[in-house]
Parts: sequence; C-alpha cells; structure tokens
Amino acid sequence: MIKDKLANIATILTIFCVARADVAHAQTFVYGSLYGTAGRSPNAGSGSVQGLDGNLYGTLPLGGGGDGLASGTVYKLTPTGEFTALYAFCFPYQLYCPDGQQPSTLVMGMGGNFYGTTQNGGIYQAGTAFKITPGGQFTTLYTFCSKPPGCKDGAYPLGTLVQGRDGSLYGTASQGGAVRQGILFKITPAGHPVRLYDFCSQPNCADGSGPAAGLVLGNDGNFYGTTQFGGKNSGGTVFKVTPTGQLTTLYSFCSRNDCEDGYVPAAPLVQGTDGNLYGTTQLGGTNDRGTAFQLDLNGVLTILHNFCSDCAGDGAYPSALIQANDGNLYGVTSADAYDWGSIFQITPDGSFTLLHEFCPGQQNFCAEGQWPASQLTQSTDASFYGGASAGGNPTPACGGATCGTIFRLSTGLPPFIRPNPVFGKAGQTINILGSNLTGATRVTFNGVSASFEATDIKAEVPAAATTGTLRVTTPGGTLSADVAFQVLP
Repeated sequence: MIKDKLANIATILTIFCVARADVAHAQTFVYGSLYGTAGRSPNAGSGSVQGLDGNLYGTLPLGGGGDGLASGTVYKLTPTGEFTALYAFCFPYQLYCPDGQQPSTLVMGMGGNFYGTTQNGGIYQAGTAFKITPGGQFTTLYTFCSKPPGCKDGAYPLGTLVQGRDGSLYGTASQGGAVRQGILFKITPAGHPVRLYDFCSQPNCADGSGPAAGLVLGNDGNFYGTTQFGGKNSGGTVFKVTPTGQLTTLYSFCSRNDCEDGYVPAAPLVQGTDGNLYGTTQLGGTNDRGTAFQLDLNGVLTILHNFCSDCAGDGAYPSALIQANDGNLYGVTSADAYDWGSIFQITPDGSFTLLHEFCPGQQNFCAEGQWPASQLTQSTDASFYGGASAGGNPTPACGGATCGTIFRLSTGLPPFIRPNPVFGKAGQTINILGSNLTGATRVTFNGVSASFEATDIKAEVPAAATTGTLRVTTPGGTLSADVAFQVLP
C-alpha cells in the first residue's frame, strides 16, 4: 500500500531558462524547484546516475513521503523534467527507521538495479545498505553496527557504493571498526558483509581516519579513495586498496607549508582517461578555501587550482570532480564571498573556467538555487545535472522557506555512449547507454566488431577485443564511450 501511494506522488518540475552572457561558453542553464513533499535539500552526499532507460535516478537526503516528513527519497527524473518519487525512507515513521535515513548517491549495478547507503537509521541507528529497482522495489541489504561493541562492522556510511569486478559492492563507513575510526567493507553478491580494513590501524592514524566519500574502481581493478582526517599530517589521505583489503597510502595532505596542498579531502575521486586521480579538498590551499588536485599512482601531487583566488570568479569549498566526454573536469563550489556558488570547468593541466554563477550579487532569495553541493552527473546527451541545497520557490513543506533545486547545464558537448559495466571478458554481454541509438548498425570494441541487440543496446565482448574505445555506429553518426572499456583476461 505504501509503495502504491508513493508511486502516485509525482511532481512536474517547473523549468525556467536562464541565459547568461557573462560566462565563457555558450550554454543553457535550466532548473526546477523542489517542494519538499517528494524530497528536498540536495547535499554533497546526494546525486544522480543514468539508468538503462535513459532517465536519471537520484537521492534527496530529506523530505518526501507526500507530507515532507520522511527521511529522504529516491527519485526518477526524465530528460523532459518529469520528477517522480520512487521511495521515501522511514515513511510512515517507524521506530528506528529500519530502512534507513538520509540516502547517499546511487550506483547502477551490472543488472540495471541501483544500490546505495543511508547515513543514519536502521535497526541500530548507524545506517544501512540497500538495493532499489527502477520501478521502486526496495530491499535492505545490510544494517550497520550489527556487531557490537564499537560497531566493528562499521557505522554511518556517508559515501556511495561501487561494484567491483567480482560483483561485490565496496564502500566505506565513516565510523566504527576496531579503532572506531571507520572501515572499508564489501557486500558479496550473496549479501554477506566483509570487513576489509580498519582505519587508524597504524600509529598516529598514519593510514587516515573518517572516510566520508565512496570508492572509485581503478583501471587496474583496485579501489581508490580518501579519508577526511588522519595521515602523517592529520590532513587526510588518498589511498589505494585491493579487493582483498591490502591498503597503501598514496598521499598525506598538509605535507606542505601552511597546508598549501590542501586538507580535508571529503569528496570522492575520479580516475581520468590519462590514468591519474583527480579530486578536491574542502580546505587548505593558498587561500584556505580548498583545492583541485591531480595525483598520479606513484603519489606525486599537483595542485590544479586554488579556490577563492578571485572569490567572485571561482568560488570556494569545491565538491567532487567528474571528467566529461571532452576530457575536462567539472564541478561545483558551494559558496563564494559574494554569491551563492558556481559551476566550473578545469582542464587536466589546470586551466580554470567559470561556467555559471548562481544569482551573482544577490544577497537574499535566489530562485535558481543556493549552495550547489551535490556531485555533477553527465548524461549521455552530454548535459550536466546537479542539485542546490537551498533556493528555489518557498513552500509550506519546508516551513515557508526554500527546499532547493535540481538543475541542468548544457554546454554544447556532443552526445556519447557509456558501457555498463565498464569491464568484461570475451563472450560477456554488456549494456550500452545512449540518448538515441535507434537504428544502430555496428558496435566495435577498440575496432573489433561485436554482435549486438539493437533494442537496448546489448553487445557481446568479442573474442579478439582489447582494452580501448567502445563505439556504436548509428544513422546519425558514430558515438564513442566516455571511458575506455577494460577487456579482462
């Protein structure tokens, strides 16, 4: 009954177009206000991911349930702006909220279902891991802090999950573990939790503590991530961890005078097409407003940008970076000295471009959004999507205040395709996401033709394929994937 009621809670986002002449690229910026009854207040832990059907599936950390009193939602957003709440957490309210509270960003698994964590709630009030189908069927996979004392299985998972090559889900919990400073874990396809590593296991927490972000799966099959705190200089770390839990610290922040290399790397990393890791720090740098950095796999760090170099022109306190299909990095800042945040682009060599300012010079109400915090997502039509934690239209469900916005930025980049998963063995069938693949005539893996079904598309990795570019030929032209497809032995 609850599911049926939620299925009928749909909101068409009111879309406004904003043309800006004071930025470097021709672009279109549109946004829709959230009203609280289907979720509100996007934050750094929430975001969206594109599904096999071309729609975006995302989370909001608060609100929902039809009355705005639930503890966050999972939603679907169509390319035309139709917003549907698929699931509301702790709705109706139950003691301890067994399904969790405050969901994190979703990840799409190999079969097209979505997986995520909740920061709080669950039977032991320390968060959960869950699965949800595109139709909204919800399953709790694990409840954290099931192993007292000290929540040795972890507590308060803040970051998203990632699916490894073995099909298991890998993630971090910000607290709990043997030293109560956070853990790395995996949940096997059979649903069994495995504790892989306890942070702060080394003297003086040289290995880091308090991981807030999820992991990224590297091209080598290992995982890479960050800790907010700890490390040799107590400024946080970047680490590599194998699927069996062997951890190597690649870099400890605040290694330079006055923390000019940054500290508190709270956002997830991205591995670029050049093999390097890219990320941000919330604080530190020459202006103590955060940095964007590049780190090679040998641990050599390069600062790409110090935020608030010109606060009115570049913003402060950046969130996670993503690499778009043009090879450049994109992200948002949650605030600057004069305005309500920004969207920016950084090239891999550090050239910075401001793409959009939120309500420049306006000090009170901001209809298009205030304090964008959620990680950007690029859909296969090349548009960027994100969320602002405040702003929009005032609504009773948010006490007469604003509930935030969801926005889209289009910069004229060409459409592309995306494999799911991004790896596979010869003979394995994978899904290929794209915006308009009707009438496709050819699929190639690094130049080797593959058999495929032209409906979804599903393609079989050919026996002669090697790691490289995935391409689909359509009547409108040839589309390339935004990442290299990894052919496994």
